Parts: sequence; C-alpha cells; structure tokens
Amino acid sequence: MNKSHSEHESHSHGGCCGHSHSEHESHSHGGCGCGCDHNREIGKSEIKATLTKLASSLVVFISAILLQRGFLPVDAPPYAFVGLFFLAYFLCAFEIFKKAVTGLATGHFLDENALMSVASVAAIFLGEIEEGFAVLFLYNLGEFLQDLSVSRSRKNIAQLMDGRPDVASVKRNEQLETIPAEEVKVGEIFVVKPGGKIPLDGKILSGESFVDERSITGESVPKKKV
Repeated sequence: MNKSHSEHESHSHGGCCGHSHSEHESHSHGGCGCGCDHNREIGKSEIKATLTKLASSLVVFISAILLQRGFLPVDAPPYAFVGLFFLAYFLCAFEIFKKAVTGLATGHFLDENALMSVASVAAIFLGEIEEGFAVLFLYNLGEFLQDLSVSRSRKNIAQLMDGRPDVASVKRNEQLETIPAEEVKVGEIFVVKPGGKIPLDGKILSGESFVDERSITGESVPKKKV
C-alpha cells in the first residue's frame, strides 16, 4: 500500500531491542544440552530420511503388537514379536545411544540423550518394552519437529533480511543523498518516500503514513505511523 506522506526519520541505535542493526555481532549460545544442533537448516533429504525412519519404526512396532495379540494371520515362531519390538526399538535408539556415548566421552553425563537412554533401558528391564519404545519414539519425533520449526523460522528471517532496502535517502545540506544504508550515521535524518521501504531503525520526526508490517508481525492490516 502506498504511503500518504513522506516520512522523515532520525536514525538511532535504540530501535526495539537496544542494538544497532547496522553492526554485525556474534552471539554465542550454550544450547539446550541435548547434543543437537538446532540452528542448522534441515534439507529435504534429511526430512525424508527422518520421516522414513520414524514411520518404519512405528510400522514395525504396530506389527509386533498385532503379532503378539494374534491379530496377524501368519505362522510365526514363538516370541517372534519380541524381535520386531527390538527392531523398532533399535531404529529409534541408535542415534540417541550414539549421542549419549559421545556426550559421556566429552563429559556431558546428564544430557537429554543419556537420560532418554536410561529411561528406555529401565523400562525394558521392567518388562515394559512398549513404554521403552514409546519414550524414544516420542523423543525423536519431538526433536524432529523442533529442528524443523527452528529451520523454517531461520529461513523466514533470512528472507525478511533479504527484503530490507540496501540504500537510504539521507537529508544532508537540505538535499537528499542516496547512500548505502550501513553508511548512515546515528542522528542523521533520512526520508522514506511514498511506497518506499524503511531501511533503518529510527524515530519519526515529521509526516504520517500507513506502514505494512506483515513481514514482522504477521498482520496484514497496515499500521498508521505519525
């Protein structure tokens, strides 16, 4: 939507978070302690592989239950269902056990992988094979959904940053100069013309307009700024 007036804004470092968005900063986060890199981008091949593993383990697990309760018309050896249970369990447990061993080797004794491994093994020793499988299956599913959500959020943020204008019209000596946005100094006045995008954080000094904020807030209704 075109703006009704030009807006004059004063560039500042304050913004909405107290940081300068023209500066590049490196933040180090400790992570969640589960040994997983939730900040990485998941590719289609990895999504397909994970879904295939989860679906296969679930199908094998359901087959084991049906075989145990005599719902499958097959001539299977006694306790064949136990083998199916452990096959389904292995499909879910392999990566978790691998990460748990790696964590133990690096001094992380109580990460999520180790706790899930202990819980599932304890359930099996108590004779609750189904619960032991369910613990690992639900954990794998939760980790997958978390990674997928974070990956998509990062992609959306990257697309938002790519849509940010690279230049700004700065008012200098009563004239407008178009310069790279990163060269605008704190306190300088830049002008946003009708239909233009806002390149930097700032405070409106004059003018009024309706601003489309859907890429930030998700709301499609333009907001009036004065």
